[in-house]
Amino acid sequence: MSCSTLAARDERVANREIPGRAVRPGEAAVGAVLLGIVALMIALM
Repeated sequence: MSCSTLAARDERVANREIPGRAVRPGEAAVGAVLLGIVALMIALM
């Protein structure tokens, strides 16, 4: 599974967990990038 697929899945889960909060596209992109960086760091450790 690629990082973008995982990020998209986590994003959907997060959106389900916080129904009262709308995520802006830019905010979602930043979240996906941060998630990718964290995943990369974990993979390199």
